[in-house]
Amino acid sequence: MNILKTVLSRVARLALLLVFAGMGPATSLWADQCSSAIPVGTATGCGALITVSAVDSNGNATAFTVTNLGNGNPYDGTEDTLFGIVNNSGGTLNSIFLSSPDTTFGGIFFFDGDGPCQWATAHNSNSNDCFTFSEAYTPTGYEGPNNTFTINSDNKTGGKVNFTAPISIGGSTWFALEGTPASLGQTIQPGGTYVYPVGQDNYKLMPFNNLGGELVTISFVQVLQSNFVAPAGFTGETCVPYADFSGVQNTCIEAQLTCTQGTASRNDCDTFLYQIMTNYDLPVTLPTIGGPDFLYFQNQSCPNGASGAQSIFLSYNVNRFDPVTRGGSNPTNGCFVATYTVGARQITSGGTSTFVGFQSPVSNTALNIVKAGSAVPLKWVQLDNLGNPVTNLSLCTALSPASVCTAPAGISAPWLFVQAYAVAGSLCTADLTVGTLTIPTTAAGGSGLQNLSTIQPGLYQYNWKTPSGTPKGTCAEITFTYSSGAFLVTPPEFQFK
Repeated sequence: MNILKTVLSRVARLALLLVFAGMGPATSLWADQCSSAIPVGTATGCGALITVSAVDSNGNATAFTVTNLGNGNPYDGTEDTLFGIVNNSGGTLNSIFLSSPDTTFGGIFFFDGDGPCQWATAHNSNSNDCFTFSEAYTPTGYEGPNNTFTINSDNKTGGKVNFTAPISIGGSTWFALEGTPASLGQTIQPGGTYVYPVGQDNYKLMPFNNLGGELVTISFVQVLQSNFVAPAGFTGETCVPYADFSGVQNTCIEAQLTCTQGTASRNDCDTFLYQIMTNYDLPVTLPTIGGPDFLYFQNQSCPNGASGAQSIFLSYNVNRFDPVTRGGSNPTNGCFVATYTVGARQITSGGTSTFVGFQSPVSNTALNIVKAGSAVPLKWVQLDNLGNPVTNLSLCTALSPASVCTAPAGISAPWLFVQAYAVAGSLCTADLTVGTLTIPTTAAGGSGLQNLSTIQPGLYQYNWKTPSGTPKGTCAEITFTYSSGAFLVTPPEFQFK
């Protein structure tokens, strides 16, 4: 009889423990990935859901989306948020690297002592909440079940979430971060500059003619340079290793860019034009490089594939200042990687650019005042990523929203499409990077694109016939779209008088 009482007592205590461990109110109220979290503050579930759609061979997340759920988050009323994560990649998930440019609260990994475990201990009547609710003590107090953090000590805007047991297909867990759901992505507006930190380096996005309100997330994947496979059409190229990620082995960074409609009136993520830049230091084992490039894999997940690459390269600078490598493209979703050509002539000073110009009488630095209806001579030198002149450039006269040349029929690469955009007059004295309305950009007298390579290799001229009747004070900027996939906002700014 005493033995039976003992057994019943243990069963009763076990049942009571199970109720506190998540089978009570928390489970019934929170029917999502955060159902096992300690009830904290105003939270009624996950504030955001990270859905992983792709992983690499090591189980590292290479593509994901962030959905804002709200559910009473931030749970402290300021910034602390519960994040759920679900693995829909088709493989096991071992880790995910998260970064955010939002430093409002010091960065998403700038933990200040009120993670779910700590918050519950400080605010609930039971001082042992961290243990009563079956939550093991964690180093930061922000970890959830089955995860730990590896945080950049000098930059709390980025870090890795490691899963102590790999998350199987369809599996999920949760953790907390110092930031709202929007912290992992940025709502972008045309003409803005948006910074995405990775380690001590930055990616920058400058949207040009988007609707405004799109939510753009950039996640980063580390790739050993020794494992990089040059895609078709780019034989001899390898990825650029970053100094702060390289140790015994040179390690490159690939960027996965994901765009969703956000608050935009419609989803234009696959149509708008933008420039993208990255800055980095080369490792000491690679003091200089040659043949720099910037590759883009449309709608592909990082690490890059063996085919389908486009070169969006615009410029490279030897000395580290923001940016080092610059490119431009359309559309947005896909994988990006800075590369160089092994054995190419090394660039030891200055840099290289595919676009050199414009030449006089157009100024690249001062505002160009033009008369509506007049012809403006645009003259420049076109180079490739090796610094060699391009002498066979053709003119595309009609371009689809997906940057496919539709006229003239049968045009072959390399080709160039020229388009002017009108911008608000108040921006004329600013650094224009936003186009709100296309304006006619025909060549005067049907002159088309003039190849002046007999005068100087790679020299071209396009006489822009500005539209008559353009209102006084209207400002404009010229853009180039190339058959390679690259997009360039040319530096000159124009105002009609």
